[in-house]
Amino acid sequence: MNRAYKSSNLKMKTMFLFFVLTSFVQSLYSQTYYGKAGDCSWKYSNRTNELIITGNGYIGELKNNVAIGGSGDVEFQYRNQVTSIIINNGPTTIGNSVFENFTNLKSVEIPESVTLIEDKAFCGCRQLPMVIIPQNVTSIGKFAFDNCGLISVELHEGITVIDENAFSNTKLKSVAIPESVTTIGYRAFYGCRDLNAVSISKSVVSIGNQSFFDCGLTSLTIPGNVKTIGESAFGSCSELSNLDIKEGVEIIGVSAFTRCDNLITVTIPISVVSFNESFQSCSGLNSVIFEDGLASVSKGAFKNCDNLKSVSIPESIKRIGDDSFSGCKQLESVSIPESVVSIGSYAFSDCTSLLSIKIPESITTINSNAFSGCSHLKYLSLPKNLTYIENSAFANCPNILDIYCYAEYVPKLTGSNVFYGSNIEYSILHVPQDAAEYYSSAPIWKNIHRIVPLKEEDYQDYKDGKVGSRAYMKRVSDVNEDGNVDISDIVLIINVIANFSN
Repeated sequence: MNRAYKSSNLKMKTMFLFFVLTSFVQSLYSQTYYGKAGDCSWKYSNRTNELIITGNGYIGELKNNVAIGGSGDVEFQYRNQVTSIIINNGPTTIGNSVFENFTNLKSVEIPESVTLIEDKAFCGCRQLPMVIIPQNVTSIGKFAFDNCGLISVELHEGITVIDENAFSNTKLKSVAIPESVTTIGYRAFYGCRDLNAVSISKSVVSIGNQSFFDCGLTSLTIPGNVKTIGESAFGSCSELSNLDIKEGVEIIGVSAFTRCDNLITVTIPISVVSFNESFQSCSGLNSVIFEDGLASVSKGAFKNCDNLKSVSIPESIKRIGDDSFSGCKQLESVSIPESVVSIGSYAFSDCTSLLSIKIPESITTINSNAFSGCSHLKYLSLPKNLTYIENSAFANCPNILDIYCYAEYVPKLTGSNVFYGSNIEYSILHVPQDAAEYYSSAPIWKNIHRIVPLKEEDYQDYKDGKVGSRAYMKRVSDVNEDGNVDISDIVLIINVIANFSN
């Protein structure tokens, strides 16, 4: 028993000695450091890896640290060791780059006294998962939380501006923009690929260029208070499938929704005055709705939307801009109303599935390359008021069968390539009876295989919007190619059969 007691006593003494030695060793290496940070002071413990900021005013660069028991100024060397930052109530501004690249920072407490977070304040804090922005903060600076590990951010009312790259390249999953915010800055949430939901408040009037570029958004509503959607604002949001742009939006910037490949339907509200190249290369887009009252289809708006199959343009549209539907390879039909007075250059170029087109009577000039490269275009109706057809307007349309031109005065072709590569030497030109001789002697027009007079039913077809509806049957039935389907064609067929039988 005495031996057991001695053994137990020895163990206890050993453990106590180990504890004392461990504490002593820790005390040798565990130190607290102090220093200045602009108007404030800081304290850091390398035992807890906690950084505490105290004081009032501006939090500036961390410097002039002095170790207890040491002497002189020591450069702050613990940027990569700090895991927690506590800012006591008092400071008003977190200065430029103060906590930039604190690579192991996991938590930060920002007090109500803070009103401004300056540029790059927490940039590069890749282990920081969340942050709560207090309600007195009015502005978040450029790159303030860029390249942070943020999964969640809580923004309170009071903020008016979210500046350039403020939360870019983070891991945010959702964000609610407070009612006080008026401007979402350039690239504010750029590259947040995990961001699948954003709620834009009714106070926002401007969404900056590339603000949500390459984000993971799946659904989006743009409220009517937003007047401007910046260039490439939502470009390459490839998961975006549901888009609702409310009436009130005026400008949709260049490439604002470019390469949103899951977007299926787009409605352009009446308030929009410009959407140049806004939806180009949206490969999944198959339906476009223009609200009645819209004045124009902007330049390049739906260029290279490969899956767009049909477009209905309302009576309010006056202009179809350059390249508007260029490269829409699945576009089979388009209805252009009489309100349209201008069809821009390359407007429907390379629409390789387009079978027929009726140019309305309101058009006097067809601009260059307007329908070039429409390789399946077969039937073409040109209006009576047409005066000019510019160079290459119908170039490289090799399958044109019938051209119905209702102009009594031969339209002037401004260049020799209007029908270049379109095999018009195999086409039939239908023109007013009294004008046939003029077409047959006019440059380029005279090269068309056959010129025949328009019939009464052709005028009715144009009025009804039926382009080439009778042409195919005529081509099949008009065996002797005299422009008429009559008894002479039947006689010719009988003779051919009789000769074949013999």
